[in-house]
Amino acid sequence: VIPIVPAVGVDPRAIPPSAVVQCLKIISYIAPALKTPFTPLEDPTHYNCPKDTVRNFAGHWPLATSKMLLDVTSHKVKKDLESRTLYLREVENMLFIAGKADYIIPFDIVSDVYHYLEPRTKKMIAVQRGGHDLLYDKACGESVCNELCNWIANCVESMEKD
Repeated sequence: VIPIVPAVGVDPRAIPPSAVVQCLKIISYIAPALKTPFTPLEDPTHYNCPKDTVRNFAGHWPLATSKMLLDVTSHKVKKDLESRTLYLREVENMLFIAGKADYIIPFDIVSDVYHYLEPRTKKMIAVQRGGHDLLYDKACGESVCNELCNWIANCVESMEKD
């Protein structure tokens, strides 16, 4: 059992205007490692473990990384869903954990993907006060981790029965 977190969408308000995006895409081909204030800012200080580690990336994302994630969340997943080519019927179990207060990937987007996909078994955990950092938030992180561990244990148990 491998939990994965796909990029299923993004709040359109988090994307710069189209002209800025197009300019940044062109620049990303010339200088893919360039980090500008127009790309997402990664601040790992609230999820570093241990607190003093420097192993997590910090700062603005490189242009190529930003472009890749924007293309996936804004175009690829949306196109797959609209063309009805992404079902995942061969997947045995799928767990969705989404924060109702996520300002990056709105809950409605995750819910739409959840209802569209057709694995053999699926479960949705909607974290009422959970944001984009729901695994690291002290208010909900422990319950989310417990839910994930219980789901994994149940999947392993059902595989052992088969």
